[in-house]
Amino acid sequence: MAGEVDRYTYPGLNGPSTALWREFLKYYETSFESFEYNVRVGQGIQAPAYFTPDEAAQWKALTQKRVDVVAQRVNQTWVFEIQERADLRALGQLVGYKHLVKAYPDAREILMLGMITARLGHDMALTLRENGILVFFFPPYK
Repeated sequence: MAGEVDRYTYPGLNGPSTALWREFLKYYETSFESFEYNVRVGQGIQAPAYFTPDEAAQWKALTQKRVDVVAQRVNQTWVFEIQERADLRALGQLVGYKHLVKAYPDAREILMLGMITARLGHDMALTLRENGILVFFFPPYK
């Protein structure tokens, strides 16, 4: 039976992120119950009043924040950001997602944050650790 690692594409992930995600799945796929990609969280920006209901829904979807991967384990929801070189922008995304994912309908009791990367920017190891973010290193995309 084909697993998550065998998917052809992962919505919202570019080539380098897909390669890193597949490496992660080789080791950890069986530790999780489910995976969702490009998960929209937050309120987004209010659509202009002249938009039709369909346009307003599209506007909301386009302006919400998007989590690379939300994965579920027993009593845990994991939020993953995947970047070839993790930097402060990626840290900021995870810190923001930490609060926004709590309103996600499938959020479980324990929320875990993970960074999947091949490299860390300057001072990032300390910064990620101090924010309780687990880092998963894999070889760079080729």
